[in-house]
Amino acid sequence: MAKPTAKFTASAFTLIELLIVVAIIGIIAAIAIPNLTKSRIAANEASAVHLLRDVAEANNTYRMVHTPRVYATLAQLHAEEFIDSVVASGNHNGYGFSENITPDTYEYEGSPQTYGISGQRDFFIDMTGVIRANDSNGLSLGYTADNTSPPIAE
Repeated sequence: MAKPTAKFTASAFTLIELLIVVAIIGIIAAIAIPNLTKSRIAANEASAVHLLRDVAEANNTYRMVHTPRVYATLAQLHAEEFIDSVVASGNHNGYGFSENITPDTYEYEGSPQTYGISGQRDFFIDMTGVIRANDSNGLSLGYTADNTSPPIAE
């Protein structure tokens, strides 16, 4: 009786094949990551503009329903449920928001928390309702938007 013979063939990846796969993944990542960063920056900036519009609208409504007719801080707007706690915190989607409130005026500014990573432009809105932005492209860290900055294109 003949002895059965088992043929065993190794089916594994060689080191060269693994290096080629890793190189391909690296190339794909090198192409994709900058585009993802640009997309995140654009989304953060759009969110900042939307938030400034919402806060300005909430403040105008606050002024209409209160006597005497005064503008409110973020904390006051939150206390009366004109805005939620995330907006009232002054930080949202990579942007920090500051306010300058008097009874007759309001100004809000949104600045990226990390220029070039969370955003590239500062935004500003006041009672005129016009949102303005600087155009520093993250190169001028001290440059903030104000009422003399150009309006954003809509």
